[in-house]
Amino acid sequence: MCGIAGIFSFMRDAPLPDWASAEVQRMIQLIGHRGPDELRYFAAGRAALATARLSVIDIVHGHQPMPDPTGRYWIAYNGEVYNYPELRAILIQRGHAFRTESDTEVVLKAWIEWGPEALSRFDGGFAFAIYDRERQSLHLARDRAGKRPLFYIRNRGTIAFASEMKAFFACDGFAFDWDPDQLASIFTVWTPVGEQTGFRGVMQVPAGSVLSVDEGEIDVTPCVDLPERTAATTSLAEAAETIRELLDESVRKRLRSDVEVAVFVSGGLDSTIVTKLARDHQPGRIRTYSVRFDNNDFDETTDQQEVVARYALENRAVTIKPGRIADHFEAALWHAEVPQFRTAFVPMYLLAQQVHADGIKVVLSGEGADEVFFGYDIFKETVLRASWDGLDPATRRDRVSSLYPYLKHFSAANIAPLEALFSRTSGGVDDPLYSHRIRLENSGLSRRLVRSNLNGQSALADLAERSGIACLNPLRRAQWLEWHTLLQGYLLSTQSDRMLFAHGVEPRCPFLAPEVLEYVAGLPEDILLSPRFEEKFLLKKAFADDVPARVLSKPKWPYRAPDAASFVGSGNGRAVAEWIDAALADESLQDIAPLEAGIAGRLRDKVLNAKGVLSQSDNQAFIFLLSLAILNDLYARRRGLARFGQSSRPVHRVTGVSDAAEAGAP
Repeated sequence: MCGIAGIFSFMRDAPLPDWASAEVQRMIQLIGHRGPDELRYFAAGRAALATARLSVIDIVHGHQPMPDPTGRYWIAYNGEVYNYPELRAILIQRGHAFRTESDTEVVLKAWIEWGPEALSRFDGGFAFAIYDRERQSLHLARDRAGKRPLFYIRNRGTIAFASEMKAFFACDGFAFDWDPDQLASIFTVWTPVGEQTGFRGVMQVPAGSVLSVDEGEIDVTPCVDLPERTAATTSLAEAAETIRELLDESVRKRLRSDVEVAVFVSGGLDSTIVTKLARDHQPGRIRTYSVRFDNNDFDETTDQQEVVARYALENRAVTIKPGRIADHFEAALWHAEVPQFRTAFVPMYLLAQQVHADGIKVVLSGEGADEVFFGYDIFKETVLRASWDGLDPATRRDRVSSLYPYLKHFSAANIAPLEALFSRTSGGVDDPLYSHRIRLENSGLSRRLVRSNLNGQSALADLAERSGIACLNPLRRAQWLEWHTLLQGYLLSTQSDRMLFAHGVEPRCPFLAPEVLEYVAGLPEDILLSPRFEEKFLLKKAFADDVPARVLSKPKWPYRAPDAASFVGSGNGRAVAEWIDAALADESLQDIAPLEAGIAGRLRDKVLNAKGVLSQSDNQAFIFLLSLAILNDLYARRRGLARFGQSSRPVHRVTGVSDAAEAGAP
């Protein structure tokens, strides 16, 4: 529901430097788009905290930064904890009094009561900072899925933190500089891993962790992650009934709001289930939003229309025509801040723009269902490769031929090469990265764009080793890796949080409720992914009578958008290609220190002069290259400030407990 920023002095018993108050105001103005309703800050002792508020819960009294009644603890909070009424009741029983109806105050009191253990009690997406004036300590925390971002740097004897990295433009003495080893990892894994951001000296608080600064030391403690695998005995019918109840409760909680809540409708199973449950709890008007394409390879309009008719929805669609992705690529990257491997985040940027224009602040989405319920091809690939040697040739061919129905270049003619690939990669099942080996190999071209001594896989391998996932079976290992890479680093970050909050819109994800995660962790895998490779088998059984037959029966159709073709396709013309020529000119590529300019130039020429269909590796590498070149201009060369500016909205100062508690707009 907000953006947060702050500065904390490493020097104990010494006040903040004189420049800190002005600097934290500039920081929050740079990310003011996250909270269009008010900008406020507090500065005292060793800390300055600031918030850009998107008012969703207790609009009148939920101002931030917020103190406890004694003024000892102060919180700057971004996000929502959906089970806040239940936690509030528990805290009242334990002697806490409340003066607002906001979840912000519940989070603060929960921290006072339980400390870091509170994270395991929260059902929500959040990032927050808590300053303890008595102990002179700072604590930064994020939810287990990493739905809300939180970055930090060391600068001039302080730690500066913010919801988005662009806030650090306000920090004197700091400059964005690429880290080649991190870039090599991002180009290989597709997303940042752990604390990575792509820039030297800029780190992110890992998902599910608490970063504490006390006595001048930074300590990062993991608190919550994916639930541990448990063994449970249940039937498919029992599991279907339970998951219906859990998802219904999850949607009900995520409809808690003092403002209207809308729903994203993609035409797929996940968003349709969310829409159905939201409709059950909101029998009146419900607004929904969809992305459509004028290219049938990506469009799901027919499925969306089926859902809209089934539930009598008021739907608005944003259609992506040739040139729209290219026209808005730079603006979307300004918000994404990290090199990207695909363009699908740009249509989401445009969709959020429309949502904001319609006055909507909150939307529900189906993110997380594929990771939790084994919806992606990588899960089927993992099971198939691991069982390959025990399958007869006919079964192998049948399983391979059913994997990629949405990709035209995978057809009957490709069966032999695909069989050879699976045969070659079926061994080494004990490798922690086994499930992702094909993906990592296919990233070889992207990886070669970056000059680094690392192979690009080491950061992920180290994280997997520290996390002890070797004890998991191959399918659960694949799930863990997807959770800590594509879900956290791209889907919940770039494609969801960053694109929506660019326009002051908050996304909520019912499939990622802790109760859902914990229940699914105990289910047999064949209830989730059927022996016949039917993905999201449990969800389909649970909602078979509630979802349009067309949506229920269609194979997995991942949300995608045209990649290189968005910029150099025949439908776009040279007007688009001209700015690409400038962005990828030899002098621009040579300005990016970690880039292998020669390899980059050859890739550029190959893509811009391509006559036929580009391979997935070429598409991916080209988008990485183009996004890196643009981000280098926006961040390393600092030109983004002039192009996208800084908010001139005033930042109201909170001076004490009474000021923070006053009602009404500042």
